[in-house]
Amino acid sequence: MTTLSANKSRYQFEVHVFDTDGYGVMWHGAYLKWLEAARDKAVADCGIDLQTPNEGWVYPVAEQNLRFRKGAKLRDTVTIYTQVSIQGPRLRFHQTMVRPQAKESAIEETLLETVTTCVVCEATTFKPLRRIPAELQQGLAPIFTEASATV
Repeated sequence: MTTLSANKSRYQFEVHVFDTDGYGVMWHGAYLKWLEAARDKAVADCGIDLQTPNEGWVYPVAEQNLRFRKGAKLRDTVTIYTQVSIQGPRLRFHQTMVRPQAKESAIEETLLETVTTCVVCEATTFKPLRRIPAELQQGLAPIFTEASATV
């Protein structure tokens, strides 16, 4: 489930047994799958189709920094908030993964913070563009932030 509000996308999922290690805690590699799913859905909800190169450009991941705060556990309902900022030809996806502090609680505790940098490239040569195409900037406006924080 995703929703767009207050300049961020909200993606929610439940931690499954195949996401966890032998102790019922989410395995560190599983976080990447869910972060990618949240970025993909946030961009799709903005009307940008990742299935085919748009207007001759693509944006592969160039860097990803994660800061783990607490481990997600089996059957936790987890939410990922996604926003994007622009830095030259780069899209920087700022994501925060949270869960309720207690059952039915409105107070959330942070599990993970990450910044994923994607470089916008020409689709056939993968040569980086000098700036973000205007249609991509306009499309991402619903989740745009001026953030420049690093993780």
